[in-house]
Amino acid sequence: MMIQDVREQTIPISGLTVFAGASLYHHVIEPNAEDFWAAGIIAVIFMVCQGVFYLIKRESALGWGDLILSPFCGLWLHFHELPTYFIATGIFALWIGIFWRYQWRLKTFPMVPALLFGLGFVFVIRCFLTVNRI
Repeated sequence: MMIQDVREQTIPISGLTVFAGASLYHHVIEPNAEDFWAAGIIAVIFMVCQGVFYLIKRESALGWGDLILSPFCGLWLHFHELPTYFIATGIFALWIGIFWRYQWRLKTFPMVPALLFGLGFVFVIRCFLTVNRI
C-alpha cells in the first residue's frame, strides 16, 4: 500500500481490503471493546480535521483511502495507546511532508506511510516495553 500510495497518490483497493479484513479478523480473534472506541475516535478526529480543512481551504486534506484506512488502524490499538499513535503518526507525516515538498515540489503527499509507521511504532513500544515490564 505504501509503495503505490507514494508512486501513484492512491491506495489500492486490494491492499485496503486485505488490511481491513486482517483488522476485523484480529478483532474477532481477540475481541476488545477498547478497539472499537479507538477506531471510532480515530475516525471522528480524521473526519473533523478533513471537514475543518475543507471549510478553510475548499479542498480535501486526506483522500478517501486514508479516511477508510485510519479507523482500521484503530482496531489494532488499545485506548491508552492513542496519544502515542497520534504523536508518532504526526511526526512521521511531518517528516514525509517536508521531504515530499522539498524533494519533488508537490503539495500533496502520501499519508499511508505515516499511518502505518505510526501503527508500527506503537507495536514496537508495545512489544519491547511491555515484555520488559516498563
